[in-house]
Amino acid sequence: MTKEEAETLAFAAFKRNHYTKNISYKFSPTYNLEEFAILREGGGSPAQNVWMTLQAQRKVGVQIQVSKEVSDDLLSSDFGVESRMQDIPWPAPVCELYFEDPLLPTVVVMKTHPKAIEGWFPGLHSMIEGDEIMTCVMQTSLGLESCFVSLIIKPSMYKEFLDDVDVDPMADVGTGLYNVALDDTDNAAMNVMARLALKVFAFISIPFLKPQPLSRKQMRFGGKAGVCGRPQRPSFRAIYLPHARYENEVRVEEPTGKHIQFKGRRGHFRYYKSEVFKNKRGTWTMIRPVPGPDGKVPKRTLLKVRKPNI
Repeated sequence: MTKEEAETLAFAAFKRNHYTKNISYKFSPTYNLEEFAILREGGGSPAQNVWMTLQAQRKVGVQIQVSKEVSDDLLSSDFGVESRMQDIPWPAPVCELYFEDPLLPTVVVMKTHPKAIEGWFPGLHSMIEGDEIMTCVMQTSLGLESCFVSLIIKPSMYKEFLDDVDVDPMADVGTGLYNVALDDTDNAAMNVMARLALKVFAFISIPFLKPQPLSRKQMRFGGKAGVCGRPQRPSFRAIYLPHARYENEVRVEEPTGKHIQFKGRRGHFRYYKSEVFKNKRGTWTMIRPVPGPDGKVPKRTLLKVRKPNI
C-alpha cells in the first residue's frame, strides 16, 4: 500500500464519518487499577494503550484546536528528508487534537517513557518494554458498536514513519507502522492522523505561529470540556496570523523565449540543525503550499535514483 493509496482509503472513511469528532472519555475519572486490570485481561494490549493514553490526557495533557486553513496546508506539506521525529517538540506529553475541518476526526497522541506512566499512576505496572513509546488513539462512530482504535509507533520506526517512501504493510506489521489488530482502513487512518499531528507540533513550534490560548467560551467549533467526558485541560488554537498569499499562476521566462506555467507547489517542513544557522539552529520553518492554476496542490512526487551497475 503506497502512501497515496493509504490517504485515499483514510479520507474515504473520513467522508462517511467512520470516526468521531468527539472522543469519549468513558473510563473512570479517577484512575482505577481494577478497571485497568480488567481491560488488560479482556482487551489485551490495544485496550491497555487506550486506557493509559486517555487517562494520561486527564493528568498532563493539553488540547489543540486546529483551524481548517492550517490543516489543509499541513495535509499538502511534507517533512524534509533530514527531518527526525526526535527534533519535533511536543507541547505536552499527551495532546488531544480537535480539527475544525468537519471531515477530520479527533485524535489523542502520547509520547513518553513507560516509567513516566507508572509515575503518573502509582501502583500501575504497564508491562510496556522499551525506552519510549508513541501511541495514537481514535474512536469509530458505529453507534452501539463504537470502539477505540490505537497504534503504537516504536522508536525503531521513527525514520520510516516520517519518510515519504512506500512501505509494505505486511512487512511492517508489529514493528510500529501498522497494527495487526486493525484492518486496512484503520491502519491507513491512524497513519494519516498521526503524521498530521506531528506536522501540527512542528507548525506551532515556529515562533510567529505560536498557538493562542483558548477558553471554553471561545470553542465555537466544538471540542468543549465536558463533551463525552472530555477533561478540562489547557486548550490552544493553531491558526495563521495575517499573511500575504502568492499568486497561483507564475510565469518564468527561459532563454529560449518559451514560458512555463506554474503548476503549484507542495508545502515543506525544514529543521535547521547545522551550525551555519546561528539564529535558526534547532528550530523549524514551513514553506506553505501554493495551489496551481487548477486550484489544487500538486501530489507528492517520489524521485527514484537508479544505482549504477558496477
